[in-house]
Amino acid sequence: CAGKSGGFSTVTNNTAKPELQHTIAMPGDAWSVTADPGRQYAYVACWDAGLAVVDVTTTPPSVVATVDTLTYAVSTCVADTLLFLGTSNQYVVNGELQILSISDPLNPRHLATVPNCLPWGMSYIDGGLYVAALNLKIIAFEEPAHPSVVEEVGLTGQAKRGVLATDDLCYVPIGFSYDGPYPSGAAHMQF
Repeated sequence: CAGKSGGFSTVTNNTAKPELQHTIAMPGDAWSVTADPGRQYAYVACWDAGLAVVDVTTTPPSVVATVDTLTYAVSTCVADTLLFLGTSNQYVVNGELQILSISDPLNPRHLATVPNCLPWGMSYIDGGLYVAALNLKIIAFEEPAHPSVVEEVGLTGQAKRGVLATDDLCYVPIGFSYDGPYPSGAAHMQF
């Protein structure tokens, strides 16, 4: 679990009786966490401290690498050997999507940046990254170093805080707008 508290916790995956196993300090406020496909490393967006790589196979888990993102890290998503990292300015009104290679998990390597994209939530399916930003953006990665926005869907309010893409639907929670309040709720679209 990651929370805006500067810590990282592991909890047993037992729905009948989940138990806190460990809590470790992070280099900054922990905003988002995702794991690699092999479940050996967790990647934690740590606000002004950038990205932390946590070895989750040790007891307790430990931070084994950090990456300076030059901006504020707010969200993470992993697909195979790619790490998608959402970053923001300190006022959380402008940002970008950074694409990193994690083929060497302890040394994430920057591949590309998608500007003017503040990813609050991301979901990867079938070669496309669905990004909840001010609108829903769909980004293709035929070549990871050359991502392209293939579609952008305007939504009422702001598509923030998350997105879930499935085989035929995309679910996006809709929040508020800086231009005025909109009703909260969830939108879903068929693609």
